Amino acid sequence: MEPGALRRFLEAIPPELLAARGDGAGVRVAVIDSGVDPLHPALLGRVERSVGVARDGTGWRVDDVEPGDAAGHGTACAGIVLRLAPAARIWSVRVLGEEARGRGGALLAALDWAVASGAHVLNVSLGTRNPELADPLRARIDRAYRANAIVVAAASNLPGQRSFPSIFTSLIAVDGAAIEDPERFYFRCGAESEIEAPGIYVCAPWPGGGEKLVTGTSFACPHVSGHVARLLSANPGLRPFQVKTILYAAGLEHARRDGRAQEAA
Repeated sequence: MEPGALRRFLEAIPPELLAARGDGAGVRVAVIDSGVDPLHPALLGRVERSVGVARDGTGWRVDDVEPGDAAGHGTACAGIVLRLAPAARIWSVRVLGEEARGRGGALLAALDWAVASGAHVLNVSLGTRNPELADPLRARIDRAYRANAIVVAAASNLPGQRSFPSIFTSLIAVDGAAIEDPERFYFRCGAESEIEAPGIYVCAPWPGGGEKLVTGTSFACPHVSGHVARLLSANPGLRPFQVKTILYAAGLEHARRDGRAQEAA
């Protein structure tokens, strides 16, 4: 791509499309995580479905389960989504246990279920370094893209360490940074994790009704999922590529305003 081509392309996006932001109404966000506490005041009335993934002989099945959170991680992520998109509908898809750990097969089944069930946004604040899962995960992320479901995934917390599925180009990869304003995020031209969002000392809901300061790419990820839900709420016909392009343009503008601008190649 010739120098400056991406910037010119992004600048050609109609201003009204960049400015349009809904409240998440009509958008289903699948939080693939440790579960969600639906009784937390920040989430009350917004958790539409609670399912869990469990072994079924040699495979996996997805069933309705009693709502709840095994580790707190999912409640925090869902609360961050709703902070930005308060009218979004949360689907809790439990794949992690008490120590926020899970099995690769459960994640694959969760992705299949969320796309087949009609989720618009899939928040994946987790990852794996297991190379055997790379191809199956890539296939599911690509399938979601073709189905117009937008996958937002957290990058690894360790610099230079790659994790799946965040490295795949058909999703939106998110890194964390010390950004105080939840409305702010930055586009990082040429980086494997394209979007940088608040991920350090984020105040998030925690099971039992309280809040907790949390840090990590896991909590940057739902900020971007919330922004995506707002975009889809205002413009329901947007396809994944269009959403990514709008986010890139908005992220560049945020960087310019905050003195962090970089040239888009």
